[in-house]
Amino acid sequence: MNGWARARWGQVALLGGAAALYFTLLEVYDSTTSSQSCLDEPADGCLTSRWFSIWAAMAIVSALIWCEVLRIGLRRLRRTPGATSAAAVVCYLAVAAAATWFIRSATSRASFLGDAPVVGAVVFPLLALGWLTAAPWTLLVWHARDKHAGVARAVDDVGPPRWDATGSSVDVDADAVRAATGTLRTAWGTIEASALAFAVVLSTVVLNTGTLRLAALGSGAATDAEAPAVFVLAYGAFFAAVAAALIAPLAVPWRNEAVRLVDRALGEPTTGVPTAEYVATRERFLGHLGLRTGVLRSPITALSVLAPFATAFVTAVVPTG
Repeated sequence: MNGWARARWGQVALLGGAAALYFTLLEVYDSTTSSQSCLDEPADGCLTSRWFSIWAAMAIVSALIWCEVLRIGLRRLRRTPGATSAAAVVCYLAVAAAATWFIRSATSRASFLGDAPVVGAVVFPLLALGWLTAAPWTLLVWHARDKHAGVARAVDDVGPPRWDATGSSVDVDADAVRAATGTLRTAWGTIEASALAFAVVLSTVVLNTGTLRLAALGSGAATDAEAPAVFVLAYGAFFAAVAAALIAPLAVPWRNEAVRLVDRALGEPTTGVPTAEYVATRERFLGHLGLRTGVLRSPITALSVLAPFATAFVTAVVPTG
């Protein structure tokens, strides 16, 4: 059996396991809440079966998405030597533990559900899977930050250009420019892929929280005063800030090095005042490196940073009536 066949059968097995887990959760929830009136009627502190099934389906779909993101991240991590140092792994575990404690401390004071053990039994494994999914991408981001010196060296290797006296023709250090451009593109590939992965993980976290709030409101387990939309919006804003904190320290230095490459490759105009040819050449090079589209270079990266808050906004305005 070749690799593609194994991957397909692995996906089939994963989907089958997810379906079995979903129906098991529904059965367990119905059996553990059978003595309560919240199965069909609103009750304080519990979800109706209909709303629980909606939220559980969202949680299962999120888990499936995270498994795929994790698979891609692990494959990329295996192709990146030096990214899985013991120090980086220990640091990530410490960050995950501290962040989990912080999130639980903050959300425990704003919980809009009462004692719901089945819900907790879904949330905590989902939280662990989320941290596991984010691990390879976080390690890749840290590794890319550590390798920033290599990008700077590639730019430093670019020799000065040779313009003619009229400033209309130039000979550049083509080999060095090509090598530096390739290094920059590789680095940006890591930044963009990591930003997209973080957007998927963080947005689905916010989506699950927003769906749980809608389920609590729709079931009568909480009121608008107990579960205001600002809770979800704050959650989304927090994770958008997390995404920005992970990506910005890479994107800003990358842009600085890309601009420096253009400066080293083309130098200053020999005529003092830039000629039309100089300006056109510089603009083409800036466009080639994607430096005319903002700090985050591509719409995908920018949207990835904003995705958690956008998701929170959508779930906050969905009516439950």
